[in-house]
Amino acid sequence: MAPENLIRPIFFILLTLSMLILVPREKIFELLPFGLVAGVFLAAGIQVLAVHVLRLWEFNFLMPPVDLFGLPTFLILAWGVGEIIFAHLLPKKSYLRAFLFILAFSFGSTLVEWFFHKKNLIVLLRWHEVLTFFLAVGLHVVLGYYLIQKDKLKKTVYIRRKL
Repeated sequence: MAPENLIRPIFFILLTLSMLILVPREKIFELLPFGLVAGVFLAAGIQVLAVHVLRLWEFNFLMPPVDLFGLPTFLILAWGVGEIIFAHLLPKKSYLRAFLFILAFSFGSTLVEWFFHKKNLIVLLRWHEVLTFFLAVGLHVVLGYYLIQKDKLKKTVYIRRKL
């Protein structure tokens, strides 16, 4: 197995360790459904659409028993972990702070893609890293708005229960 094959699993492990350090255990369990839907399922859908339907990019150095359908399983799973971290760290009291956080998070995900591109793990056919940034901003604005509204609703229900 070439060292390039290990980059995505190592990235997944490092991101998971970061989650375990940054996010309290009970919060991880609370955010797990969000991580699965907004992270794993959304990433898998985007990858299937981009790789197999639109042919925007393709992946190199896949591990056949683990990576299915020409998609890197560890990268897709890493998005689930990343979305749990995103949901926990997102500022929910200020839209401006939330938007700035979304910009920073999107920039970070773009840097990860740039690194994977430079390591030849991903071949961009009809895509560019700048487009990744805008896609990440658009998706995370929607996800962030959902999380903020969900948090407000939870606080409203909690206040009403106290009354």
